[in-house]
Amino acid sequence: MPIDLISYDYLDTYQPPVGMIRISAVEGWGFSILKKRLIDDIPDIYCLISLGGSSPPFRTSTVWDNCNPSWEDDSCDFILYDMDQKIYIKAYDDDPSPMDAGRELGNAEITVRDLFGKRRSLGEEDGGVLTAELELAWNGNPHTGCYIKISAEKFKLSNQLRSLSSPKYEREHHICGLVTIIVTRAFDIPLAEEEAASYVT
Repeated sequence: MPIDLISYDYLDTYQPPVGMIRISAVEGWGFSILKKRLIDDIPDIYCLISLGGSSPPFRTSTVWDNCNPSWEDDSCDFILYDMDQKIYIKAYDDDPSPMDAGRELGNAEITVRDLFGKRRSLGEEDGGVLTAELELAWNGNPHTGCYIKISAEKFKLSNQLRSLSSPKYEREHHICGLVTIIVTRAFDIPLAEEEAASYVT
């Protein structure tokens, strides 16, 4: 059935976020020294973390010369729209050369539902920090023996304004509030009708 764009109210289809999620790279292990002709290259590891199609991904700090990196408190907040969104993590061996972004060491993913489903399977309450140890896959090999441990904490959205001044949200990459702007109609856009239709999403 075609949509009547004149009377259609986009507010009826708007789905608000289910909350916010704070994701941290905690530590990694199982990485190996790269044997080279003159010297052995101990990896300098950093991670890129994203939720769903979020862009750009969050980049952790680089832990230099360490096969078992620990990032302590590198974390980033993401707006969560669906429990089936995936958390993606990629590990890289950093390269100081501006011409090289680094050598990818592997990648892993887990849905938010799978991560927080662990709590329900244990009969625990919602809230608090959960962790998961993810084995990295690389180049068709799902079992590299390299692992990244992540932690995640889920926050509910609230109409209270305390978070705007709370120290819990004052760090870089932490979200203290959310403003949603919905454009329901636009008028006199200088586009051909068939082109304008392709811009309605």
